[in-house]
Amino acid sequence: GVELAVDDLLEQARNVEGTDIGRARSLVQQARVIARAQGDQAGEAEALYRLAELSYASGLNNEALAVALESRDLAHQCGAAISEVSALNLIAAVQYHAANFSEALTSAIAALDLYRSTGERTSEGLLLNSLAVIQHSLRDTDRAIVTYEAALMANKGQDRPDLDAVTLANMAKVRADRHEDLLAVSLGESALDLAQEHAPEFVPEILARLAMAYVALAALDRAASCL
Repeated sequence: GVELAVDDLLEQARNVEGTDIGRARSLVQQARVIARAQGDQAGEAEALYRLAELSYASGLNNEALAVALESRDLAHQCGAAISEVSALNLIAAVQYHAANFSEALTSAIAALDLYRSTGERTSEGLLLNSLAVIQHSLRDTDRAIVTYEAALMANKGQDRPDLDAVTLANMAKVRADRHEDLLAVSLGESALDLAQEHAPEFVPEILARLAMAYVALAALDRAASCL
């Protein structure tokens, strides 16, 4: 059916976006046109979100924000809650990177609240992690720690050790900023163990932060072993 055509195009786009973002964009544009022609608002909202995501990945942040806002509004209008959550989370990311932390916080909280209302749980840890990053940037470290701990709890049973590694590394960063260096080291070592196996792309950054935490503890031999 028509719905399948839209879904198929979006699926094809996902399969090629890592290697050919231009082709992915073209496929998503086609999906949007078909969805619009058929009056499939939910399909169009999802296609708009994916378009915004590809713009963001290409560094076109202003375009990403404009398209994500359009996706959010259309998704809200037709009750496509998961697409609306995705759009809100992307809006929060763009606002965060523009250093509009208060606006980003509002968007991230809206995304989390709406997601929880759907009864879904798979992405809750990811949304909580995003929220905590923003709280940390607003220097609300107490709340950021609580939110990161909630993210770890939400990830339990989801079998996402890569997400746990990121969350633990972020928690270590908060503790280091608070000069709680023993905790920073402990969390950093836990993050490193997971990242080495499940998220190798984060290992260099985790090692660099861990070395700094060891320096703060005057454990220079341990710091050197991280570099």
